[in-house]
Amino acid sequence: MKKYRNLIYYISVIGVLCIIMYVIFFFGESNLEAHRQLEVVTSQLSAWKNFTLSVFSEATGSVAILLLQIIVILMFVRLFGWICQKIGLVR
Repeated sequence: MKKYRNLIYYISVIGVLCIIMYVIFFFGESNLEAHRQLEVVTSQLSAWKNFTLSVFSEATGSVAILLLQIIVILMFVRLFGWICQKIGLVR
């Protein structure tokens, strides 16, 4: 029984997760996707121009600014670590 304990555990966890996924798909399809109207957006611009416009418009968001701040901090940490190694403060 001891060597089948892990097998029983894994099969029961996979079974429960499959049941949960089935319930989510079943109720999600009937409640969320029924009678949904889709909007078609057309543009006169090329695909590359649409891509660059979307990248530049998203680059001003708060997450992009946070990532830029983290990158700048890490660059300065590396720079000052390198300087400290050159003057002999850190091995």
